[in-house]
Amino acid sequence: MKTLQRIITLAVLSSSFSAVHAANFCVATSAQLSQAFEAAGSNSEDDVIRISQGNYSVASGSVAFVYSTATSKSIIVEGGFQTVLGTPCARRVNDASLTVLTGSGVRQVLRVSPSPATNGANAKA
Repeated sequence: MKTLQRIITLAVLSSSFSAVHAANFCVATSAQLSQAFEAAGSNSEDDVIRISQGNYSVASGSVAFVYSTATSKSIIVEGGFQTVLGTPCARRVNDASLTVLTGSGVRQVLRVSPSPATNGANAKA
């Protein structure tokens, strides 16, 4: 009986704590990268964007990739990921030259825009 009471007490206590949410994105195209930045900026969660090895650019616009948010959540952007046995972003090779974001010499590569209510201190690349 005491064991059942302990289990119930633990269940009640654990349900009173809010869960920590994080969104993880694995991208392999420029379009997916743009979509991941957009989703990360609006989902009110801490985010990790993992970029597969390759070159990423866009054909138009003054900025290739934009991350804009109105929340104080963190974002981590990492490159160098490989697909292993059909699983995307399964392994990371820590070599910056393997993942390249480019503005093709005519546009800014990345703009990070926190809202005035945030200070951008949680953005990491």
